[in-house]
Amino acid sequence: MRQLHPIIVEEIPDSIKKYVKQIEKVTFPKQGCTSDVGILHTAKGRYVLKRTKGEKYRKWLYKEYYVLKNIQALAECRSPIVYKFVKTAEESWLLLEFFEGKTVREYLEKEDNEEKREHIVYEMGRLLARIHDAKCPEQLVSKQLWIHRMLQEAEYNLIHYKVDGNQQLLKHCRSKT
Repeated sequence: MRQLHPIIVEEIPDSIKKYVKQIEKVTFPKQGCTSDVGILHTAKGRYVLKRTKGEKYRKWLYKEYYVLKNIQALAECRSPIVYKFVKTAEESWLLLEFFEGKTVREYLEKEDNEEKREHIVYEMGRLLARIHDAKCPEQLVSKQLWIHRMLQEAEYNLIHYKVDGNQQLLKHCRSKT
């Protein structure tokens, strides 16, 4: 698992700093394990800034950027606006629109009313259904089946990175497709 580090203003690429103007402060939400995430508080508002290092995580961040750029026009669901993607020799950076609110996890951890908890899970499921029903933008459609792409990616990761799986598991998965 990757060690996460706070984002320091001096480390942020100049093109991002110029875009957001004056950074007043950076706060750090609970986050996953593939990117360092900071909320930039500026005179223009708040932004989400992600930074990642290492080939695998940089590829994932680029994929996130590419997908978000290509689903902007979908009316079925609102996604964060992508403002900037910056790739340096060592890191990749993604600047996104900040959405005000709580994560589903935060809501469920604090809500004691079972009926309200069930309602939020139901609404999340409805949102996911709308996303899955949306027509995929042509730029994101692959000629290769998804499962075959994932198995190729798993093989690459198995060869190049420390992962939970092994060759036997990969062979088993391939035999089921």
